[in-house]
Amino acid sequence: SAGSSTVKYYIDGSYVGSDTVPSLSLGSTSTQTFTWKANKCGNVKVKAVADANKNIEESDETNNEMEKSLNIKCPELPDLIVESITWKIKDGTENTVEVTVTIKNQGEADAKGFTVKYYVDDKEVDSDSISSLSKGSPTARTFEWNANGKSPGDHEVKVIADVSNKIKESREDNNVKTTTITCIDIEVVSMEIVQVIKSSKLNNNLVCDKPFEVWLRVQTTPSANELKRKGIEFSRFIFVVEAKIGDTKINENEKSQLWGKQYGFADDNIVLIYSRIRDPGKYTVDASIHGPIYRVTGHEYPDPNLNNNKNKTDVVIRDVKWWNFKNFKSFKIYYMPIDFTHANFPNFVSTAEVNNLFLATTYPIPKSRLISSYNTNILSSPPSLWPTPTWTKENNTLLWIELELFRTLVRADRLVGIVPEDWFNDKKLLGLFKWDKSVLVEEWAAMNTAAHEIGHTFRLCEEYNATKIGTPQCPYSFENPNAPGVNPGEDPNDVIPDGRKSDAYPRKTCMMGMGEKDKWICPNCYMHLFKVLIGEPKKTSEISSQSLTEMHTYQSPTEVLFVSGIVWKNGSVEFYELSRMKDQIPDQITPGNYSIECLDADGKVLSETPFDVSFYTEYGEVNVTGFAFTIPYQSGTKKVVVKYKEELKDEFVLSANSPTVSVISPNGGESFSGSFTVTWTASDPDG
Repeated sequence: SAGSSTVKYYIDGSYVGSDTVPSLSLGSTSTQTFTWKANKCGNVKVKAVADANKNIEESDETNNEMEKSLNIKCPELPDLIVESITWKIKDGTENTVEVTVTIKNQGEADAKGFTVKYYVDDKEVDSDSISSLSKGSPTARTFEWNANGKSPGDHEVKVIADVSNKIKESREDNNVKTTTITCIDIEVVSMEIVQVIKSSKLNNNLVCDKPFEVWLRVQTTPSANELKRKGIEFSRFIFVVEAKIGDTKINENEKSQLWGKQYGFADDNIVLIYSRIRDPGKYTVDASIHGPIYRVTGHEYPDPNLNNNKNKTDVVIRDVKWWNFKNFKSFKIYYMPIDFTHANFPNFVSTAEVNNLFLATTYPIPKSRLISSYNTNILSSPPSLWPTPTWTKENNTLLWIELELFRTLVRADRLVGIVPEDWFNDKKLLGLFKWDKSVLVEEWAAMNTAAHEIGHTFRLCEEYNATKIGTPQCPYSFENPNAPGVNPGEDPNDVIPDGRKSDAYPRKTCMMGMGEKDKWICPNCYMHLFKVLIGEPKKTSEISSQSLTEMHTYQSPTEVLFVSGIVWKNGSVEFYELSRMKDQIPDQITPGNYSIECLDADGKVLSETPFDVSFYTEYGEVNVTGFAFTIPYQSGTKKVVVKYKEELKDEFVLSANSPTVSVISPNGGESFSGSFTVTWTASDPDG
């Protein structure tokens, strides 16, 4: 026999009751009955489990359950459910949430009037009365929730249909639905202006008419890690950005994504705003962000605190500090092809364009002030100093003088001569600076080559070698602003060989270093060029808008004397080319042991100009160098002499009369195709 036991009853797997079964002798039975008030219609499964608590030890424990299916026929009743809850930020607002709720009657009968109530964090925020709802029909209702001042994080939204149970339904357990609204507080932690480098190093001095970036560093509450645990990647947010400079709005309602170190920036979680200011002056830059919008879904989240979404800073906008020819502020670069053929002339144009673009991007020069010109005539190298058929590192002095003469004639601040590929006979040599303001660049050279070589004309050194004063890498007699190790605590090996890293984009290294990829300009070089081209950076409190215009210097164009010559290390000096030119700005010359004297007919010294030369170049020490510059022309000059430590080295007697040139043919008005001949005569009364 079996002692007493417990039988349990289940409907569709849910426990609904139990009974005690008395002791049963061998072969006897016991009948038990239970009552279940049906709360659903259709097929249900009824299951009974004998000896549910397993108190009886049996020979077979696998046959204690039985399950039957029953079909429950109910009266036709409505069945109200909350089918969906969706939400978005209300148009024209930033933290008012518009929640849309869909109520559906999925029963077999129409529902009469009932009430729907809406709760956020268990507090009732709104309700709707629905007069009726046909069977099978949905209806949508909307309510608003203002998230301003609410705590960051999750807030539960709950909707209850037929909140007072007025409607008799086929099911009463499906009238409630919940969802979560996540409030994300976006805070602008700091603002920084980046114009090539971080402008804080320049006291927020910027160059006019040159693009700059406004960096807004942001953080969130909940934190990025907390959001990630919710399946929300902070890095995939985009924001609506707004900014104004002074009273002028920029980038209004523009969308910007988050940037960070993975994109090559110096910092994470940066929202970018781009702009430029054309006119010099003092300005306040105001910027704010709104959102955030999740890029993955396009969903926008409410920001409960709009008071920490903005920042501002003052900037000083500067222009170039000098006036040049004809009272016009500019920095003129002249590109000319050397030893090219017409077949590879397009390569010259391409090389000039990409190099000019890099220079325009990295140098502190306003876009409207950078004047780039291209010569369409091909210049041939002048005769060599020695009878050698190939170019050598020393055998180019005359070429440099010719380039300086041409640069002066076209009134360019710098001249870039572009030579054919492999012209230097050195695979590692893509560009060359020797002295003064003209440089050479090979065709197809890296886009930073011209900027690198022109950097030398502003006394910037290489950053791919441990430079020392007076060495080929640093051929100057003063401390250099960008030599590796020049910064306090800087290890030169951190700079060599690629160059110093950018402070804004650490993946990029300085143009004065080695390599061709990911080049930029380091803070040392940019700040030095800024001081040379724009002026000493001033704090905003130290400067007025009026004083900005007073910083510029002006020198009237005048008649000058272009002087040039060759200097040998053994002490010999020889004039090469002297020319009188009108409407020129005399060069600024570094004084030294050499001098140019202008003498009148009686040998009286009208002017004396000390100058220096260097036998150091970036490719090593040489035995011959040269000079080429302009000095103010002195009326009455009959003779020009060059001296070294007061010792006369060479003299040049100026011609009293100008030479004349007359074209014999063509006479004008003719039309030609292909090659044609020009005949002319020339005379010089002074021989």
